[in-house]
Amino acid sequence: MAPLLTTYNATIRLIETAPLTPTEHLIWRAFLDEVVGPEYAAGYVWERIHDRNGRPVEQVLQELKHDWKRLVTKCQPKPTMRDEVPSEARTLVEIRDNSHCVILDRMPSDPSVSVRFDHAWVIPPSLFDDSDMDPQVGVY
Repeated sequence: MAPLLTTYNATIRLIETAPLTPTEHLIWRAFLDEVVGPEYAAGYVWERIHDRNGRPVEQVLQELKHDWKRLVTKCQPKPTMRDEVPSEARTLVEIRDNSHCVILDRMPSDPSVSVRFDHAWVIPPSLFDDSDMDPQVGVY
């Protein structure tokens, strides 16, 4: 069995044996089954559980949920603050994508018609200026 799959299965078993509520078990199982890279996510959870100096599994899982909630909160757009995409970058994106909307998978029916894009950052640059972020950790 491949090492990543072995870690995935071991992490699933570890979570299944943790004293969690039925809902928490379902949430963790759904997360590991539906994430883009289940083997890598399971490896991350496995490492966090085993890097916690003997803390109970359920405590580590609660900490993970708390950390993820904080990250999601930081990544959600705030009405008072939005990182604008510079006009130079907008032009480059439109050239790169050939006026093609990558979200809706559409192109204008008439090539002479200009399409208005609502440009947005996937990861806003201001996130890296946040005092909670560790400057030693890179984004993969």
